[in-house]
Parts: sequence; C-alpha cells; structure tokens
Amino acid sequence: MNIPPLHFSEEEMLERMKELYQLSGQNPENMSYWLPKIQASTSKKESQLQIPKTKIIPLDFETWKWLRSGNYTEEKISLFNDKLVKKLDGFLENEILFMKTGVFSDKFVFSHTTIKDRTKIGVQFLDMYYNSMLLGADQTSEAIFRQMIEDKEGRKQIYEGMPLHTEFRIFYDFDERNVVGISNYWHPELMQKYLSGKDLIYYVKERELLIADFDKYKEKIMEEVHLFMKGCSELTGKWSVDVMKNGNDLWLIDMARMERSALIEYMEEAE
Repeated sequence: MNIPPLHFSEEEMLERMKELYQLSGQNPENMSYWLPKIQASTSKKESQLQIPKTKIIPLDFETWKWLRSGNYTEEKISLFNDKLVKKLDGFLENEILFMKTGVFSDKFVFSHTTIKDRTKIGVQFLDMYYNSMLLGADQTSEAIFRQMIEDKEGRKQIYEGMPLHTEFRIFYDFDERNVVGISNYWHPELMQKYLSGKDLIYYVKERELLIADFDKYKEKIMEEVHLFMKGCSELTGKWSVDVMKNGNDLWLIDMARMERSALIEYMEEAE
C-alpha cells in the first residue's frame, strides 16, 4: 500500500511553528517556570543552599524559528550574538558565564556552556541549541546565563572541561513537603557504562572520592533541600533537585519534574 506524502502549505507550517513556540514557553522544566517559585520560598534562609546569579532571556518567535531553520549565515549569527549581548545588559560584566537553554545544558560538550568571550555567545548558543534538537531536548524558548561557579577543589574534568564535583539528585514531594529519596548524580554503575576514553580514566581517578563524599553528605543534603523547599508554596507534585558540592558551598543548580528525570532507578529512599 502506497501512502502519499503529507504536504503542508507555508501558512499551515507557520501556524504549526507558532503552536510549538507557544508550547515551548509553557514547559514546566523551563528555568523561568521553577526558579522564581523556589526563590519565593519563605524558608530558604534556613538552608545553606545557594543559587547562582541568573539572567533569563526569552527568545522571540522569529529568533526561535531561525534557530530551528538551518539558515545559519555568519551575518545572522552575528546579529543573534548582538541581540543576546544587548539583552544581557552588562550582566556579570567581565566575568565568565555559564550558558544553557531553558531546559538543556549540553554538559557532554561543556565547552559550549562556558562563555569567556561574549563575541562568541551566538555561535556557542547555536551549537548548544542544535545539539538539544538532536537529543529531543529543545522544548524551550529561552536562553539562560548564570554565574560560573569557580572550582575550589581541583577535581579531574570530563566532558571537555566539567569538574567532577560531588553532585546529588534529590527527589522532593511538594505536596507532602518531604524528601522522597536521593541519587548519586555520578553513580558508578551508570558512569562506567557510558563513559569512555579520557573521561572514563578521569572518572575512575575520582570515583572513590565521589562515592565517599556522597555517602558522607547525603543526609545533610536531603535536610538542606527540605529546609529550603518546605516554604515553597508555588510548586506541586514530585520534582528532582540537583545540588552540587564545591568545597564547603552547596549550590542548587537545576530542577525538573520527577517523571522527566533520570536516576530514579538508582534512588535511595529517604528514611
């Protein structure tokens, strides 16, 4: 049976693009959705968790459409770069920035996330957004720029420059106001399965320290997340909360709905 190909008019394609753009702005995983809600927590000062300084830049429809178009001329990339720099408006001027989309950080190519030269923001964001489309993680219409957290520990690096700080993924129930459980973000079973080459070598060098740190601090991290989130009245359901330890500092760096999060199968249930 021959099935005829689907044909859409330009008007139909444009309307579909507009629908997708609207949906991308309604994604709960967008940082613009959850970050203001946790920043409004009435109990956050009881916790040691810090949040990096953050600038969220919404992408207008024409920019979002261009990012998905493949029409990447040097002129258009330069114009896009200028637009982002203008909207940054001097945010953390002369400092290195960490960049991500609203839902995707491209950690596997960490060099994409690190902004040392603001004349290269446009092409780096474009590379990042292209990777997000390849991985099906492009349901967003915002660019995120954050304070780069300076490494205090001198750990080995993987993914082209990501220090192997101890990281925790906590699962929190905002309806019940309690911690569901916690996972080692760098779980050895998972890392040894997917890493290769130098990344695997460097991970193995840090593995025992990462495991020891996780076991030593997991109870404290769960308590700190609870102290921070118990006063958050604007989120519902179960979410993952990612916390990074850097020296004595604890940084809340990301969140997502639990059903959309990895590492559930490695979760240790809270007592």
